[in-house]
Amino acid sequence: MRARAGAFISTCAVQLGIVGPHVLYLNHRAVFTELEIWRLLTNLVFFGGFGMPFVFSMFFLVRYSAQLEEGKFAGRSADYAVCLVLCASLLTAATALVDGLPFLAPALLSSVVYLWARLNPTQPLSIFGLFTVQAFYFPWVLVAMTVLMGGSPLPNILGIVAGHVYHFLTDVQGIRLTAPRFLCARWAERVDGRGGVGTTRAPLCTARITLAQPPAAARARAPRADPRAAARRWTTCGAHPRPRTAATLAGTIGVAAIV
Repeated sequence: MRARAGAFISTCAVQLGIVGPHVLYLNHRAVFTELEIWRLLTNLVFFGGFGMPFVFSMFFLVRYSAQLEEGKFAGRSADYAVCLVLCASLLTAATALVDGLPFLAPALLSSVVYLWARLNPTQPLSIFGLFTVQAFYFPWVLVAMTVLMGGSPLPNILGIVAGHVYHFLTDVQGIRLTAPRFLCARWAERVDGRGGVGTTRAPLCTARITLAQPPAAARARAPRADPRAAARRWTTCGAHPRPRTAATLAGTIGVAAIV
């Protein structure tokens, strides 16, 4: 959610003339010599000015990032933040070797889309209603669309590589990249019984107590209560006197006559 808000705020700030893109782009010299550390973050959330590329980027970010957070990282928002930090660190390190990447927001978005595609590999996706592909191939479809629109495929490919590194470490090698404890406290998290870290957006005591119901077979074998027997038990408890019939009255008179 914070990444989506940061992307929208940075674009609005540039469109309104509050700041310029030259203040947001990644400049290693400015970061290390002039201590403009904010560039390490702002270049990851700026998708350019308002336009169709910005609209598509925000749509992909809102949709696939939310589904990834609610699916793979359900209840583990801090671990999702660790995933984004790892992918962003790999992309930032790659810019030291590759020139021409002042903004890494499209590359980080490709990492998110790649991880979502790995989570839902067989889900069909319609591309503008023209053809349908499985989600596993969707990141590469975006690469092809970028090339067809005259853009550079390098950010998308770097994002796919960064996302694959995280997928390889966590899903293939089984390494649990959990959030540190100070980040857990920031997200109001708790440590579960297995040693992992899980996010609790609700209070800690959220368990519901439900009454166990007997199986259907046991309910079928159980004898049904007789309402007449229940009425007889109720009348013998003194709630109402038992009604006297004619035979009972005659027997009472006969016993009184003998006495």
